[in-house]
Amino acid sequence: MSTTSIISVSLPKYSSSTYLVNKPSTLRPSVFCRVSSNSSSSSSTSSPSSSSSKYTPQLISSRPVFAAPAPYITPTLREEVQIVEEEQMASKDNYEEAIAGLKKLLSENNGLEAVAAAKIEQITAELQTTANRKADGFCPVERIKTGFVQFKKDKYETDPKLYGELSKGQSPKFMVFACSDSRVCPSHILGFQPGEAFVVRNIANMVPAYCQNRYSGVGAAIEYAVLHLKVEHIVVIGHSCCGGIKGLMSLSDDGSTSTDFIEDWVKIGLPAKSKVKATGGDAPIADLCEMCEKEAVNVSLGNLLTYPFVRNACINKILTLKGGHYDFVKGSFELWDLEFGLSPTSTV
Repeated sequence: MSTTSIISVSLPKYSSSTYLVNKPSTLRPSVFCRVSSNSSSSSSTSSPSSSSSKYTPQLISSRPVFAAPAPYITPTLREEVQIVEEEQMASKDNYEEAIAGLKKLLSENNGLEAVAAAKIEQITAELQTTANRKADGFCPVERIKTGFVQFKKDKYETDPKLYGELSKGQSPKFMVFACSDSRVCPSHILGFQPGEAFVVRNIANMVPAYCQNRYSGVGAAIEYAVLHLKVEHIVVIGHSCCGGIKGLMSLSDDGSTSTDFIEDWVKIGLPAKSKVKATGGDAPIADLCEMCEKEAVNVSLGNLLTYPFVRNACINKILTLKGGHYDFVKGSFELWDLEFGLSPTSTV
């Protein structure tokens, strides 16, 4: 496995220059981390003039910019939709009754073949018109019903053993951070089965640094996954054509914003933007965005190490951190590791 960079990271409770000044007699274990590639295409180091497709992500040690916490929102209305299959059965029964009636009519009146044919043609035309009208006037309830009925028939009822086990609890191997983008569902892309991955999705698949006063939703998810579910791998997955990353690269230098939440949120990835602008040269904005999509993943991997329980699990080698990038334009997926450890203790 090739190593693309080795970068010192200053983290709480471990090595830092300030800590060594306070206690000069002992050199404490220093934390190091490095990004290594699992993809053969990522083994070569790119230069500012190289194509973004050959860009190899590097971990950024700069501290992220925090956004203001979002206000709490209390739902005032909750609609419960009960999924039933009787409606489809009734529709099928009506159709079969109509066909039976036509057959009886034809058997009793030999001279009505032409009339029956015309009637069938008329009914078919009416049904087609109704179908087209439903397609033009999208019905969300019908779409949800149809989706659930299909899932229950094709998956739930065909694998009672799996869903029986899931009714007793979950023990996923993976925790996945992915973007909320509707085109990049991680379970669909990577074929995760129910119970296999604990998934968190947000704008631009960001992981903020540890802070008990901000982003408690993300912190709670990480804590639950690591300490209670005992996941073995955390994977942060970026993707092509990411609107959140494009917004990050387009942030005004004067700090002004035009949205209530989006721009403050994507500022978590500002170190990635700074790195890409410094190394990307005069590359087209599309190439810079692709580079930033990967570099922002590494910012999130670095931020994961600021969570004490994540750091301890990595030190004890019971947890691994991985970065990924899904390109749905090219149909490709890149995966790389964040290797983590402690250097030997030295005394002076």
